[in-house]
Amino acid sequence: MQAYATHRVAEAHRWLAADRGRLLRHVEVVGESGELVAWTGVPTPIETGLGLPALEEITDEDARFQVTLDTTEDTVLAVARGWSVDPMTLGGEVPGHALLFDDVDEGPPPPEPMPTRQRRWWWPWSPPTDR
Repeated sequence: MQAYATHRVAEAHRWLAADRGRLLRHVEVVGESGELVAWTGVPTPIETGLGLPALEEITDEDARFQVTLDTTEDTVLAVARGWSVDPMTLGGEVPGHALLFDDVDEGPPPPEPMPTRQRRWWWPWSPPTDR
């Protein structure tokens, strides 16, 4: 799963990648306040190719602030394009289903993938069953 968000007024930008309930990468900056809110996981070649540091953890305050200066809406779009599809090429109605998450800051990921309830094999978007 991947998610991308950007807000021009607050200069807030976020992207993340998760696999089977495990958060692999999460970056969130608020340029308006100069705050690096999240820098979780190993940066991908796409990110380092955009000039972001190749560090798993950023402790130096100057480096943290530099990330907020270097991260823009264009950064979010470039990461989306590199990880998946260029969002600028999408148009019209989106087929299928999507999940809306109101916030990804629910704490650290669980140590093990979260169990999911079974669904009917013939309709993957059906309500979960108790079998």
